[in-house]
Amino acid sequence: MLQALAIPFFSTDTAAVLRASEMKSDIIFKGTKVDGIYDKDPIKNPNAKNF
Repeated sequence: MLQALAIPFFSTDTAAVLRASEMKSDIIFKGTKVDGIYDKDPIKNPNAKNF
């Protein structure tokens, strides 16, 4: 939903983390096509840094 509103630097992942924080969750599981969290899109940028 946030991407549909064109809010930069936010995604459905951001919304999920914010919601989990509101619920005081202990853990979040993220399903994705990449193997971690990157500073850039690793599919488009081979030099993306994996945190």
